[in-house]
Amino acid sequence: MTSLLECVVGNFAISAAIGGVAWMTLRFARRPTLAHALFLVAIAKLVSPSFVEVSMPALPAPRSAPRSDHTPAAAAAVDREGTIGSDAALPAAALPSPHGGTRAAAQPAESGSRSSPEPADTLAWRVGRLLAGFGWLLGSALTLRTIVRRTIEFARATRVVRPAPDWLQDQLRSLLPRFGLRRAPAVWIVDADIPPAVFPVRGGHGILFPAAALVDLSAIQVQTLLAHELAHVRRRDPWVRVFEAAVTVLWWWLPLLWLLRAGLRQAEERSCDAWVSAALPDCRTPYCRALLHVAASDSPLQVPVLASPVRRLSGWKTRLEDIMCHEVPHRSSVVTRIATAALSVLLLPLAIARSQEPDEPRDVNAKLAVEVDTRFVGASLDEWSRWLATATEVPFDVDASARAIAPQRTALTELRLPKMPARRVLDVIGTITGLGWRVAGERIVLEAGVSPGLPTVRIADAALPHCYLLGAVRTPGVLELKGAQDTLIDVMFRVGWRDDADLGQVTVIRPGNGEPLTTSVNFRAMLLTGITSDNLALQRGDIVFVPPAAPPRAIAELPPLRLAIGSRLQFVLYDETVLPGAEQLRRLAEAQTVGRDGKIFVPYVGHVEVVGKSKEEVAQAVRELYRSIFKAEVRLDALFLEPR
Repeated sequence: MTSLLECVVGNFAISAAIGGVAWMTLRFARRPTLAHALFLVAIAKLVSPSFVEVSMPALPAPRSAPRSDHTPAAAAAVDREGTIGSDAALPAAALPSPHGGTRAAAQPAESGSRSSPEPADTLAWRVGRLLAGFGWLLGSALTLRTIVRRTIEFARATRVVRPAPDWLQDQLRSLLPRFGLRRAPAVWIVDADIPPAVFPVRGGHGILFPAAALVDLSAIQVQTLLAHELAHVRRRDPWVRVFEAAVTVLWWWLPLLWLLRAGLRQAEERSCDAWVSAALPDCRTPYCRALLHVAASDSPLQVPVLASPVRRLSGWKTRLEDIMCHEVPHRSSVVTRIATAALSVLLLPLAIARSQEPDEPRDVNAKLAVEVDTRFVGASLDEWSRWLATATEVPFDVDASARAIAPQRTALTELRLPKMPARRVLDVIGTITGLGWRVAGERIVLEAGVSPGLPTVRIADAALPHCYLLGAVRTPGVLELKGAQDTLIDVMFRVGWRDDADLGQVTVIRPGNGEPLTTSVNFRAMLLTGITSDNLALQRGDIVFVPPAAPPRAIAELPPLRLAIGSRLQFVLYDETVLPGAEQLRRLAEAQTVGRDGKIFVPYVGHVEVVGKSKEEVAQAVRELYRSIFKAEVRLDALFLEPR
């Protein structure tokens, strides 16, 4: 089944569609009885439960950009000063440092592998739902209170009643056969200034008739108003009032309901008009005059929802035209009734659901290209694998062979890596822990073994004179060490590095006793300065990772440079005679410096105000000045130089 929200929205959509058809039927087809039935179906759809789902084509959701900045949730992040990168308070433990000695490190919290909560689970969302529910209930209570208060006030105002006179009773009995009624409702005369209405009186529905109308109206006009109320009784409109009140209490905040209620009342009144025209065809003119008399009266007493009076409608012209000029059907045909019943059976249990299109297959390679910032401290196999699954949005499966490895071997006591693709993180972790990884369909499987094309460090291999190189090096893989003279510089020059290598963050990882130690070396600084104090002597099993450099920032993303006092500009004038794309140009005098007056001297033009402008804006201004002087097209540019 669909969610509650989808069910409610689907009900609103179907109800709005039915209501639109009902309004058009009432306005153009002049079929108030059919429109009344459609309005009832539309209102009932708002509260009807849905059992049958119909999938509608959903719009394609925009593909979200891959997340490029992840902080491990599986363990706390510890920076070089020992600060904890998570909000949880974590116990500290002694951890050997790669530079010797010990220092405090944070251990993972039990709930460390939690991913970021979805919006539906956030505290603000829960509080919002709670407040919305409370507001809904409060509004329903106030709406119910208003309905009860108006009903009580109306009942008190009409409490003193007296039986109808004999001539009115005779008119009532004469009208019963014309409306198909066997039992006459009670007619009570009240002194209150109200329109004629059907209202619960003394245990049943009776007709309340104002005493003033008996004096002001003729007997025929009174008879037409009495026929109008008998039409309400014949159509069972008092029971519709109860249903309408219940739905109003529930959906008081929905504008659609108020529109449907207004249409229902109009269709109801015009249906009763059709009944009166059919029952008393020779009394149409007195009936119209009686309706106008009721509309002219301004009663201070509000008619409650449970009453069915002769209402004052806004569209009097259409209503009077229907009575006087048109033969509006007062009853629905058998075919119309069957069609309406079938429509109700079909639409009331219907729900609109979004089509459950199959998810697009995950592009695992694209997911593994997401760059992550790895900071693992005391993370177990389950913790760091769950974090990677969250970071890459690719499910991870841990094979039984991986579970068989000792937990202290597959745990990452301390591992800090520069920002790099998740695929590289898996390579490094697999090399440290002795785990291999492979792509199985749309999932990643961690297992004991060697990842394709990657070396694996094992405890039993500690005696082998090998180190391992990963990342932006020319020949990644296993490198045989020659002896104690194998330092980081020696190894880097032996294997070489790619053009995109970030030599400022060369990472050396040293597995040992289940505690991989990580250090970062600025290899570029050693090459430029000749200071080799950070040149490490590599040992067996060391892992050297050279991360790829981040792509340079596009020039278009840089903010425009604004000129200030002391800034220097060099103007370049392109020769008009050169071909497009040629490099021939000449400089205009020497570079000029912005003076304290905020101006700069430009040959042939003079001093130009430039403070606060970018070099492009200055060049455009100078070009315009050149055009005004030489009356020709001038191609000019300005080179921004360093301040003096």
